[in-house]
Amino acid sequence: MRISHVIDMIHTRINIDIALKNLAEKVFMSESYFSHVFKDIIGFSPKQYVIQAKIEKAKELLITTQEPVVEIAGSLGIDNPHYFSRLFKKECVCTPLQYRKKKRKVHSL
Repeated sequence: MRISHVIDMIHTRINIDIALKNLAEKVFMSESYFSHVFKDIIGFSPKQYVIQAKIEKAKELLITTQEPVVEIAGSLGIDNPHYFSRLFKKECVCTPLQYRKKKRKVHSL
């Protein structure tokens, strides 16, 4: 399946912002057709999938490292920490720091 190549690319290059055009070119499709096929197979648009993948990686880093949120955002290719916090809060219903504190509290019990 060609979409699996795109999924692999998203996860191996989670630290950079990959343009839709580049993802579509990877599987030899137009951007609009690629978006349609991707959403049909995965259930999310490519952009939504990339955001979710970055948030999942951020959650992992928040729990397993001491890195500041600004550095975690930067390591995921998001240069604006306020934008990153808004994305995170939209997906997780809490800020990155609240998530870190909550998860560390759970793990220390």
